[in-house]
Amino acid sequence: MKQSLIVLAILGSTAGFAQAQSSVTLYGLADVWVGKGKTETLTNGAFVTSGSAVQMTSGGLNGNRWGLRGTEDLGGGLKAIFTLESGFNLDTGTAATINGAANASFGRQAFVGLQSGLGTLQLGNTYSALNDIAGLGNSGFDSSFSASQQVLAVNHSSGPVGGDRLRPTNVIKYISPTLAGFVGRVNYALDEATTTKKHQVDLAASWTSGPINANFGYQVQGDKTGTEDLKVTILNGSYDLGVVKLMGSLGQSKLAAGKSTDVQFGVNVPFGPATVSVGYAQSKDNQAAGNDKRTGFGVAATYDLSKRSTLYTAVRANKTKDGDVTLLKGNLFAAGMRHRF
Repeated sequence: MKQSLIVLAILGSTAGFAQAQSSVTLYGLADVWVGKGKTETLTNGAFVTSGSAVQMTSGGLNGNRWGLRGTEDLGGGLKAIFTLESGFNLDTGTAATINGAANASFGRQAFVGLQSGLGTLQLGNTYSALNDIAGLGNSGFDSSFSASQQVLAVNHSSGPVGGDRLRPTNVIKYISPTLAGFVGRVNYALDEATTTKKHQVDLAASWTSGPINANFGYQVQGDKTGTEDLKVTILNGSYDLGVVKLMGSLGQSKLAAGKSTDVQFGVNVPFGPATVSVGYAQSKDNQAAGNDKRTGFGVAATYDLSKRSTLYTAVRANKTKDGDVTLLKGNLFAAGMRHRF
């Protein structure tokens, strides 16, 4: 009897040891908003209104997701890691369409890798190095209500030469350890084709020192036009003064036929559990296809009910002009709730 108790005690301690060396975490985010937007487009010399209905839309502050992430201690400071992350629409309960793929099981992220004091290696469907830093200078909490939405070419697909791939597939990605506030990132996305060269290379560097954060990102999309690479550059940062946080960014999307140049700036002001964010963004094309100028202005506010639950509201307006002629104008008002788990 005594021997049986000893064996059970050893097995119990061993199981506890194994459990302590590996872990799997379920996490997610649920976000939905109600609002009304209006878009007016110049057609045959007159503005035609579209999209003016009251709507409930999924993902205001952040895209909805649920996922699993895990680690296993391999010894010597080396860990195996994985993440499986799926997107969904909270208003309809359907799977989100990501990178043009509907109902993808883990369309947001799906990777396995290794982590140590030398850095992190990720293999699979993961965020690009540019995506990791692209929104760090955005106002409006880098959300659907940011002034940059519908405006900037490098962050979104609105510009004629814009539309960078922030979530590529078939990625090999390395993230360096933090050294004196500096973190470097690089990734290579395979095109897996013999007749095209639609690979993607991303480089990014971040530096943080106290209230200062500065970031640089560069991306090359192979054969964006079929014969030519698209090159995207972003420089952004922020300065947190405590009573106010200043943010800004510069960006450029470039092809031989022309380029789009972006600029934006904003400010976040905290009021206890609430924060108000105000921002302005502008993008201008310089190419044979046209010299459109897009501008956007946004105000967003959040109120934290707890560490996990947040209420928010926002107003956004944008306009596109070609010289003195207004081609498009739009506005949006929204209020919603986000919950993290």
